[in-house]
Amino acid sequence: MGKYAYAAKAIAMQHGTMSRKVKIMGWSQYFSRTILERGYGYYRGGAVESMSVTDEKITATVAGTNDYTVEIDLCGDFITGMDCTCPYAEDGNYCKHMAAVLYKWSKGEDSDFFDGEYDEDFDDEYEDEAEYDDEYEYELRGGIAETNYNLDEISQLLAMASEAQVRDFLATAMQSDSTLLARFRTLVKPTITSGDMQRYKDQIDDIIDDFLGRDQFISYYDAADFIEAVEDYLDEDVKLLMDTGQYWSAFDLTRYLFAEVGNVDMDDSGGYGGMFANRCVQIMYDILDFADAETKDKIFKWMISKPAGGMMDHLEDQIDEVLMSHFKEEKYLEAKLDYTEKRAEKAVKAAEKRGTDYYASKWIMRHLLTMEALQKPSTEIEQYCKERWEYADVRKYYIQNCIEREDFDEAIAVLKESILLDEDYRGLVKDYSQTLKDIYRQTGNREAYRKQLWDLMLKDDAGSVDVYKELRGEYETEEWVHVREEIFSKLPTYAAIDQLYKEDELYDKLLDYVVNTPGLYKLQTHESLLKGIYPDALLEKYRMELRKMATRTANRKQYQEWVRLLKRMLKIKGGSKVVRQIVDEWKVQYKHRPAMMDELNKLLIP
Repeated sequence: MGKYAYAAKAIAMQHGTMSRKVKIMGWSQYFSRTILERGYGYYRGGAVESMSVTDEKITATVAGTNDYTVEIDLCGDFITGMDCTCPYAEDGNYCKHMAAVLYKWSKGEDSDFFDGEYDEDFDDEYEDEAEYDDEYEYELRGGIAETNYNLDEISQLLAMASEAQVRDFLATAMQSDSTLLARFRTLVKPTITSGDMQRYKDQIDDIIDDFLGRDQFISYYDAADFIEAVEDYLDEDVKLLMDTGQYWSAFDLTRYLFAEVGNVDMDDSGGYGGMFANRCVQIMYDILDFADAETKDKIFKWMISKPAGGMMDHLEDQIDEVLMSHFKEEKYLEAKLDYTEKRAEKAVKAAEKRGTDYYASKWIMRHLLTMEALQKPSTEIEQYCKERWEYADVRKYYIQNCIEREDFDEAIAVLKESILLDEDYRGLVKDYSQTLKDIYRQTGNREAYRKQLWDLMLKDDAGSVDVYKELRGEYETEEWVHVREEIFSKLPTYAAIDQLYKEDELYDKLLDYVVNTPGLYKLQTHESLLKGIYPDALLEKYRMELRKMATRTANRKQYQEWVRLLKRMLKIKGGSKVVRQIVDEWKVQYKHRPAMMDELNKLLIP
């Protein structure tokens, strides 16, 4: 099925029949409010170009991030098909580019938009043609108001209007726009009603539904527009509620936006959803900073009693971070202690089923920190640690407490135990080993300190330059010459020995390592250091690796990469001669590779 047929089918399916066509006069009803707003913005911005209209078809280009071609099929007073080359329309949706073209076409002198009822004397009632245009376009949008008018112009209009006109106009506008009604009510009577809040939430739901469409998914191409649409509530409504001191309502609206938008199935490759969530969290922090005690109590009660499963795990965790970072007063801490203990128990049970202990460890640590904030007896804290001993974060917390109270023997014992318990986790073992080393140094146990450095150098943090330098400080210069050779001979093969050669300026060893390492990665890593000392050796390494590459047939992109390598060689002393030799050799040997010859001919050799 072609795109036109698909679009026509989609139109018909929405209305329960394959034979029904879209009446030209009422085309706007087939687009969502949000799409109409975006399309109207494109139209007003002059994005619709090269429009061609016949009795059977409207064709136009709509300029944006990319240029998209829109085609609309006509049959008498009906639209029989709509197509756009944008990704959103390819899924069978009516896009903002189609709406933009229809807005421009409906404004045309030959338009049948008013179905023959257009009064040619209508514009005589307007002294200013620009004023007529704005009113006319407002009608075309179905009542969607333009938001970019100049404030001075608005002030002039208000000065011209009578009080009765302003009141009547506002009453009519607010009757058809519940968002405007809620904002005006908040402005003049700073008490938002439950009905107002529900209308806010219903409008948010409508925006989400509009963007989700029948696939219940927001694509990458629509994610930015979606977030822009819901951000308006943060920029306008939440801000207004905060400015008028309605902090609970501001929090309620923010947390609703946070949860509903966060739960939307969306391609967030651009990170818009994540940034929106971060904005919501920051607003929550701001609300808590300024809220009165009663509101803060109300927010706290909601946070510790919010229904489970209402948000995805990472969203709920962000809310819990707000809970843990605020509410540090004693009246909250006892409730937090009970809350964190229950959450930790629940997370431990879940971890046993899922096989992952991330959230369990996090909640156990939150409980421990709450116990600490309440200044619970050290014996009670230690007992809780022992009960959750299998968690590495608990043992690290316990070890740190031992160090702070200078119980180094206990800290050393737990560190050694932890190295065995977590032997499969190299990162943890390295941390334990580093901490052991620091304790030995702090306590003056030089023999154990040096031994721990060797363990780090050869095993737990193999090849670390920092450990290497620290170990070097334990030996006299003459002795170190022999010690480092022992290190080099015992290092595991995965260790970055080249960085150690570089640290001690052992450039002959570094060159040997670079030359004998397959490929060019290590050569290019140290090229700037070595090319002034060993230019011939580096050029020969390049020649050898390029010869290997050239034996395999490649595509143009790879040929271009080879030429870039030849250009790097030109920057090394003697490089011009070697590069010329390679190019001459290739032009004879691979003359039947036209793409390769083409790229080589672009290379300028001095």
